[in-house]
Amino acid sequence: MLAAQVGIDVLGPSAARVGDVPVAMGARRLRSLLALLVLERGRPVAAERIIDALWEGAPPPGAANTLQGYVAGLRRLLEPGRRPRAASSLLVHEASGYRLAVHPEQVDVERFQAAVRSARERLRRLPDPMRPALLPDLPVGPGVEAAEARRAGLTAALRLWRGEAYADLGELPAAVAERHRLEQLRLEARVARAVIDLSLDRPSSAAAALEDLAGRHPLRERLWGLWAVALVRDGRQAEGLAVLATLRSRLADELGVDPTPALAAMQADVLLHHPAVLGLDRGVARDESRAHRAVVVLDGGDEQDHRLADELVRRARGPLTAPGRASVGDAGACTHDGCCRQPVVVVVVDDGPGQHPGVGRRPAHRDPSVTDPAQRSPFRDDHRRRGRTFPA
Repeated sequence: MLAAQVGIDVLGPSAARVGDVPVAMGARRLRSLLALLVLERGRPVAAERIIDALWEGAPPPGAANTLQGYVAGLRRLLEPGRRPRAASSLLVHEASGYRLAVHPEQVDVERFQAAVRSARERLRRLPDPMRPALLPDLPVGPGVEAAEARRAGLTAALRLWRGEAYADLGELPAAVAERHRLEQLRLEARVARAVIDLSLDRPSSAAAALEDLAGRHPLRERLWGLWAVALVRDGRQAEGLAVLATLRSRLADELGVDPTPALAAMQADVLLHHPAVLGLDRGVARDESRAHRAVVVLDGGDEQDHRLADELVRRARGPLTAPGRASVGDAGACTHDGCCRQPVVVVVVDDGPGQHPGVGRRPAHRDPSVTDPAQRSPFRDDHRRRGRTFPA
């Protein structure tokens, strides 16, 4: 039996196949021996180190002879056609120890890592991986085909996982470190697949996956930011804003920190339905006459509120007259630098449907129970002292 016909799996309990036939591995230490040899990626492993790992630092008398029996048994299982006393081409004995001689594609962990590297290279070329643009050749085209192929590769790679990586090596320090590294790659693969879904205009699928990941990793800002983007693209802007607000509260409560400036900018982008959040930012000039508009009313607020307001005001380009209503102020009406210290309100004005797919009136930041801007007393009674208005 040729070594090339053997497949080995360690993303879970150790397993092997000869051709398409599963191998009955039997004893736990036999599985541990196979996992340890895979862990070393083709490097020789000294007999003393194998013994220490298999018996967790407390080998019995005669452990060296027992190890030789395990090696012989593993060779018989993986090379059933090898003649008696013929040299093994798979589990090779060298002066420095035992080495597993297989090609990377024969081992599940190597195939998994190759798929992640391929997806990583593709995502590295995205101008903004936090706001992945829709592919320009949707619904069909070469770009779509390439993205679908990458997604299929990631899905197949994720299905290789059958449990904890290197499960048969227990708490062996080298296995624990490798297990942690592989779990990070597994997370990266799931995030990459969600990003590809966003680029393929499948926000519902991306939102479901990212919700699960954010629940498992409650302090990973990128996961929460992508989740918010997916929700907005799925027509669920209020939920997207709630996600960002939840992250902000969690970071403050558990770590005493604010979100990064990138997350603050994303909150502003969600409020303003920036084309990048919608996936429409492909270098095409915006129709400013049809842009959504917002009103910022600053009654103080905390530092994070003011960072958001600063981000919104930074984009100001002139006064706003709301359709059907009187003018509500101008861009120079308030410096907001210490003039008031109450919660910030962002009033979103309905300037007609059709600006972007699925967008009509946008909910306001803060106090979502009030949907009518006319009901907001700061906006209504004292906007010229405390407000700034601008087109998005």
